Amino acid sequence: MVLQAVEQYQNALHELSERAVSTWDSIVDHRMRGITLGVQAYHERIGQYSGNWNLVPLGNLLTTTQYGLSDSLSNSGCYPVLRMMNLKDGKATADDLKYLNLLDSDFETYKLIPGDVLFNRTNSYELVGRAGVYDLPGNHVFASYLIRLKVKTDRLLPEYLCAYLRAPIGRRQVMSFVTRGVSQANINASNLKRILIPVPPFSYQEDVVKLINAVSDARRKTKARLKSAGSFARKVIAEGLAS
Repeated sequence: MVLQAVEQYQNALHELSERAVSTWDSIVDHRMRGITLGVQAYHERIGQYSGNWNLVPLGNLLTTTQYGLSDSLSNSGCYPVLRMMNLKDGKATADDLKYLNLLDSDFETYKLIPGDVLFNRTNSYELVGRAGVYDLPGNHVFASYLIRLKVKTDRLLPEYLCAYLRAPIGRRQVMSFVTRGVSQANINASNLKRILIPVPPFSYQEDVVKLINAVSDARRKTKARLKSAGSFARKVIAEGLAS
């Protein structure tokens, strides 16, 4: 009976997690198009969007696009290196870091600054194009499969750009520029800068980021509960087999 109840709880959490993903996609796509703001414009690459917003190529909203380091990495060294697996849920993470040694001048060239957006330019077709905002304590540099995007912060919030690239309206454009290799897919910085963004006012961008953070927080809590339920189920099974 206990195990059955746990399984039902896990199923409910799975459904809640899937709904959260669907909600995230729906909220972001509608908000980033400004669907409810009256007059609409249309572009063949993105569909409908608010006619009150300027449609701007991403390259015009950036100060820098920079490829990362291609040096060999190890388990020790002076500087931790962020790689493509360090981008999760729109954030840069410090999980499973590798390291390298650098000259001071090279470190200054590749040192990450809070607000940098990291874009995964090479991965499997399903995973290429992931993005995350860097906001970690300490000093980090980044590896060659990532592109650093520095945003003109007087026009666009880094968090908004990252969410845009992950949302349906941006993701479809990213994938349209992807080239497939034998085992990996790629997108270069030149094509990335061609992605079109309807740019809303700052206050609107801030509201969208708050909504996304709220939905993402709900997803994280659901995943934590699901993990706990799984651990409890395994414990119940183990105790049942031992008795």
